[in-house]
Amino acid sequence: MHKFTGAPRRLLSLAIIAVLAITAALVATAGPASAARTKNLVLNGQHGNFALITPNGDLYIGYRTGWATEYLNQSSWIGPVKRGEGWDRFSHVAMVGVGMTYDNLFVAIDTSGSDAGVYVYYWHQGTLSWDGPRYVAALSNSGWSGVSKLISGGHGTVIPGLPAAAYFYTITGNGDLYWHRWDGDYYGGWNTTPKVIGGGWGGFPFVTAMYDGTFWAAQTDGQLLWYQRHAVAYNGGDYWMNDGAAKVVGSGWYGGPCGFQTVLSGGSGVIHAVDSAGRLRYFRHPGSTYGTPDWDPVPLCGATIGTGWM
Repeated sequence: MHKFTGAPRRLLSLAIIAVLAITAALVATAGPASAARTKNLVLNGQHGNFALITPNGDLYIGYRTGWATEYLNQSSWIGPVKRGEGWDRFSHVAMVGVGMTYDNLFVAIDTSGSDAGVYVYYWHQGTLSWDGPRYVAALSNSGWSGVSKLISGGHGTVIPGLPAAAYFYTITGNGDLYWHRWDGDYYGGWNTTPKVIGGGWGGFPFVTAMYDGTFWAAQTDGQLLWYQRHAVAYNGGDYWMNDGAAKVVGSGWYGGPCGFQTVLSGGSGVIHAVDSAGRLRYFRHPGSTYGTPDWDPVPLCGATIGTGWM
């Protein structure tokens, strides 16, 4: 099991400490902090890509090999390694693993003064280098004003022949759910203006999604709800399977014995969650295709694949 520990979180592996020293010049510095965070912010870019932002703003990036078959106990960690500083300035951050590579696209919201806006960063794992920051939207723009949640939707395509894209979703203060599609790498851009694809999403403690339009939303009573957008919604149309009605696919996802602090899609039906003790947990939901409550067998609160994540 890979472990984060310390206050602020430090990695104890001597090999990783050596890497941190070698790669000090590869760290992306975001700037002065604008908001206090008391816990780690855990990000899942899907397809085995993870990141963690500590309360003091350090950004770590790591990868989980064999992420889709954790139940075979053949997975291991690459990293995480410190790749940035000053990320505590952002009120919201989400990441997307690009394709099946270890490159990652980050979208970050800065609400501080003259720097306020939406920024993109791109981590190139092959060259161990950053592109960014790049200003890509104003907070006054539709879909970016009053954001309460910024959600990674993963990277991919559900329509053969069409290029893969990175998907992000925002939930605003009035509960509207917005769709955002980013085409290309750092030098790409938003496919079109953000589109409202739903309402009433503000009351969920956790919402996560993957590129095929599947959403999981945890209610305050612990029930886990499944929603799925139709493939014809590739360009942001408001088309939902099951006439937009939710299906209950689980329980105990908020409060209860697990006390999850975050719930994140890992792609391909995989869900990761951090429990009340900071353990990173793995689940796989084969029933995600049609919204059935079918899950791979795992221990209560999921299979532990890491500790010290919160």
